Amino acid sequence: MEYRYLVLAAVLASIPAAAEEVQFEGHAIEVDASQEARNILRMTGTRYGVRGSAAQIIDKARQCIGSGRGFTLESTDPANGKLSANGRFDYRQLWSTHSVRARLTIEADDGHFRLVQSELGHAQGSGAETPDAGYSPISQENDDWREALAATIEAETRLVDCMYR
Repeated sequence: MEYRYLVLAAVLASIPAAAEEVQFEGHAIEVDASQEARNILRMTGTRYGVRGSAAQIIDKARQCIGSGRGFTLESTDPANGKLSANGRFDYRQLWSTHSVRARLTIEADDGHFRLVQSELGHAQGSGAETPDAGYSPISQENDDWREALAATIEAETRLVDCMYR
């Protein structure tokens, strides 16, 4: 019986990890380590402390998103402390404009919230010029992944600032 557990442990240890977590500008970035391209799957920010119930925090986030922070509200679920939005932001790299998109999820509980960005993609050209089909996954193999993530973090920071007003 003990032998079976040792074999199982050896098999599980030999399977490569599907995701790896790295740090970038105070955010935990989940990278798909099973592919050579190392696509960025999601980015999780700090857990912030703020007064209010989960429903009140989600309502405040809804107001902030509605006041033009670069995100478009998709859905809210105040009872479960969730809000979903989509964002599209332009950034410059050298002499060209690029666009990055992200799906934002705000997870709130009483007195706290955190922001998770997923479905990250980037494209050449501004968001107004680039149809959704023009976006490709953000990969650590690309030279501009840092600039793309910095653009989403900048938009996230504006949203957090609004949450504290």
